[in-house]
Amino acid sequence: MGRICLVNRYYPPSPNITAESACLLVESLIREIPGVDVSTVCVDAPYEGGGSQKGPVGAAIRLKSVYNGKGKIFRLFSSLIEGRRLIKKALELGDVIVAMTAPPFLNYWAGRLCKAARVPWVYWSMDVYPDAFSAARLVREGNPVYRYLLKSFRQNPPDLLVALGEEQASFLQRRWAAPVPQVVLPCGVFTDHFSATQPKWRQDDRKIYFGYVGNLGEAHDPEFVVDFVNLLDAKLHQFILSVYGSKAQRVVERLKGHPAVKLVDAVSRSELQFIDIHLVSLSPEWTHVCVPSKAVSAICAGQIILFNGLESSDAWRMLGEAGFLVSECSKREARRAQMSAVVSSLSNGGVLRQRKDNALRIHDRLIRLEDNSFKSIAARIKNWVFQPQTNLA
Repeated sequence: MGRICLVNRYYPPSPNITAESACLLVESLIREIPGVDVSTVCVDAPYEGGGSQKGPVGAAIRLKSVYNGKGKIFRLFSSLIEGRRLIKKALELGDVIVAMTAPPFLNYWAGRLCKAARVPWVYWSMDVYPDAFSAARLVREGNPVYRYLLKSFRQNPPDLLVALGEEQASFLQRRWAAPVPQVVLPCGVFTDHFSATQPKWRQDDRKIYFGYVGNLGEAHDPEFVVDFVNLLDAKLHQFILSVYGSKAQRVVERLKGHPAVKLVDAVSRSELQFIDIHLVSLSPEWTHVCVPSKAVSAICAGQIILFNGLESSDAWRMLGEAGFLVSECSKREARRAQMSAVVSSLSNGGVLRQRKDNALRIHDRLIRLEDNSFKSIAARIKNWVFQPQTNLA
């Protein structure tokens, strides 16, 4: 019987979106490869925020956490230790390894250790490291450690790349000497969890409801959120703010008391449909390093995104027909002018209706893409499991 081991720091019941994605892949592998043994190695660690409430599927081996604090340097070093422990344990359990990207050094250890063990591995690029270290300004690109990690990444490519979008896949493919087989699988797709009951915070259907829901961290621009809210008219608009992450508190402090803002502890997935326009931010240096799942989930709820980022990003390339773009500008005033134009355009109700119709079409496309991608991953892994000597990429 073939054995597959998936590795990620988080796994249900953790509410982390990558934990839910991992669980969905486990379900697919069990369904598509009869008789296969699928296990997951993760860390017994808490996660702040998140909206998933999915239960675990299959056997989950939970290793003790090294560090759960917020100190960046301690987190960095603990990630190095945890990543090695996770991959070493996975190699005891699997003939094929599926490595996600939490903790950050996971792909480094997967490449090195799987190559040494002659075990095929799948790189599921939820975030791209070491690029995220540079984007977060933890290290400079010229740093010797950074260069060493990039070199290791080039020398130890995966046997299959699972990317969040075509643009991220192209960004990663340029790292390797030869093309790596790839599958595109967006994160944040869902088909259920709709509610007929309006939440308490939606009290006036005559208003347009905007919102920022979820992580407001290193990859996001808090000034985008603050500037946009300050353009709103409380008589016409309501803004739902439900955030966590490294930049969340400063935004909450600046916007609490604003007449158009409603602070909400949590917005469930079933309530996303009651926010007409979801704000999504991705700073330019994070383009391709990550793809915001909140944008995908907003579309799957049948609603619109207001995206602040680069037009070349996967979020806009995949979802732009159901959104408004606020492109990055060298001057903040120019960005405010773009946002003001968006708000003014909403006086025409047909603008919202057209984009919401587009969201429904994109949702159907995303569902088909997710189903086909899960099947493609399972088909390739099935070949490795049952014919390991002749089917490696």
